[in-house]
Amino acid sequence: PYARLLLTPHAESRIAERVIVVTDGDRGEPDAESDQPGVLRKTALDQIAADLGASSVLEVIINTYSLESELVRAGNDALMKAIYLKLHPRSEKKWDDAVKLSGDAQAAAIQAIFKSTRKGDFAQLLAEAINEGKPFTVPAYLSNAIEALVK
Repeated sequence: PYARLLLTPHAESRIAERVIVVTDGDRGEPDAESDQPGVLRKTALDQIAADLGASSVLEVIINTYSLESELVRAGNDALMKAIYLKLHPRSEKKWDDAVKLSGDAQAAAIQAIFKSTRKGDFAQLLAEAINEGKPFTVPAYLSNAIEALVK
């Protein structure tokens, strides 16, 4: 609904000059890529933009899995582990077991452990750590979204 609101023209103008949507890919089993939830969301949003004559105004950027798994894959696993253990102090083995995996298995395991984590609390602690100067690497898809917004 927000994309439609921002992209719908009224009197030859729109609320937004540029709309960037960032969404999780939510990749599951690596079978048909077009069946992945993130790809389906992107397709639906692109169609809304096309229907409204706003394809040049919208850019949809998807990651492969989820924010949390993409943050780990970008090299932030040590920082994320420290924060995760603040929220789940007895879950170090669970974290280590998830992160030592690779590819789809790692992403699925990370997504699974974050199902029982209050993401708002995690995000707040992560933001505080970044603000304190802890090393943090922005995943490429988020950098691409920021660059798309300012172009």
